[in-house]
Amino acid sequence: AYAKCGHFGKVFNDTTFFHICHNLEQAYEGRIYPSPWDGTLDYIHQLPVDLLVDPFWMETVINPSRCALIMCDQWGTISHCYKNDLLRTSPLAPLLRRKKEPFSFPNGIFKERRLRTLLTKAGDDRLECKRYIQKKYFNFEHPDLSVPLYSFVGRLTQQKGVMLILESVEELIRRTNGRINILLGGSGNKQDPYVEQCINKINYLKGRYPRSFWANPNEFFTDGPKINMGSDFGLIPSMYEPGGIVQHEFFIAGTPVIAFWTGGLKDIISEYNYSNRKGNGFVFEEYSTTDFINAVLRSLDIFGNKEHYQKIRKNASESVIDISEVSLAWCKEFYRLRGKVFFNAKDLLYREENSELSMSVSMSASSEEINEERRS
Repeated sequence: AYAKCGHFGKVFNDTTFFHICHNLEQAYEGRIYPSPWDGTLDYIHQLPVDLLVDPFWMETVINPSRCALIMCDQWGTISHCYKNDLLRTSPLAPLLRRKKEPFSFPNGIFKERRLRTLLTKAGDDRLECKRYIQKKYFNFEHPDLSVPLYSFVGRLTQQKGVMLILESVEELIRRTNGRINILLGGSGNKQDPYVEQCINKINYLKGRYPRSFWANPNEFFTDGPKINMGSDFGLIPSMYEPGGIVQHEFFIAGTPVIAFWTGGLKDIISEYNYSNRKGNGFVFEEYSTTDFINAVLRSLDIFGNKEHYQKIRKNASESVIDISEVSLAWCKEFYRLRGKVFFNAKDLLYREENSELSMSVSMSASSEEINEERRS
């Protein structure tokens, strides 16, 4: 907005502005609610008021995301499903719909780098990692690989759905006669009332079910790679998730996940189907403990079926998106916005090298034919 309103002179003339909506939930819009005597604070921001304030909203809200969406040339986000969700449900949807062909592409990870991390910090033996986890966190003197291990790795926040797991633990322990391991690896801001509530529940569960439940919100969790490798299932019950990286960190270790069907998770995670053997996890569509528990119970069924469990692990490992694929998609979009035709320099070099090789082979063949004629 400042560039297009001339605050920087001609510096940004002919610049294309792209706004990335990494997370456009209401709390992330950057809203400011001025007091009545503050007006619209235009004496501070020095921009046209209508860029920041929607006159049709019930109260005066200074919204920088509104400004960015009005003034940008295009916007995009980090998953196809999240883009569709925003266009349908966001308070800023009318502005989002002004732009034709908004861009989206799922998140990814550096596959080779993550594989090296797994190898260095976890090794390549999944079952040995599981034994390590059962000994260290659940006090198993003799590990029992037939006990399924479910793990969450992330921040203790409302968005990540930690309380949904905590409220389901006792029922899952009851349904499995105590033969289940549930681990929460992560910490949170103790000043947050939600985190305080989680800590109280964690202390109760950890004290009563030490061989089935573990969490320590007071310390930063450092065994993430071992958890990714050694878990039988990952837990991602996020209330909303624009893109998500955790699913890929589980998938690259061949670990299927259980997730709420929301945002970017819908792009990547699908329910396993026994008939066609497709799917890399289990999903629940109603955000409730009942639906979450049912998803876990479905995963317990496949855990007991060796053939299908190996298949879902294979599907999970094949679901990882590499960051090179992600960056290529974004690069093509930026070329498109500038009216340019994209080409991949590496592909061009590859074609040139193969062209030279083909020519060399052809010339060699021709020389052999000439020599053969001479000999004849």
